[in-house]
Amino acid sequence: MAAFRSVRAANINFAFPAPAMVKTVTAARYYIISRSGSYGGNALLALRVYNFSGVLQRTITTAAVDLETAPLGSWQSLSLLANQAINPGEFLAFHFALSADSGGNLDVRPIFEVIVE
Repeated sequence: MAAFRSVRAANINFAFPAPAMVKTVTAARYYIISRSGSYGGNALLALRVYNFSGVLQRTITTAAVDLETAPLGSWQSLSLLANQAINPGEFLAFHFALSADSGGNLDVRPIFEVIVE
């Protein structure tokens, strides 16, 4: 389970282990267990690929999820771009981004499921 709190940082990543061979992301979904508080700007979630230096290589979700309005208590599938590979030397991460400086008291507790083949 992850914990996104708007008072921690403007950008937070929850990374998955890097593959030893090329893998393709075929599905991804999230489940928000709980949410409380609020944030004055946008609090968005996207699935991204980074290299080992932490440099963004690409975003593989077609649209970011608004964590203040996303449904609670049910699995929600993410819309993914087609044929999104994770190459050796890269890793997959859920990226939580605030539109402005950290602040507010938004607290979101999601869990994730990602299928790679």
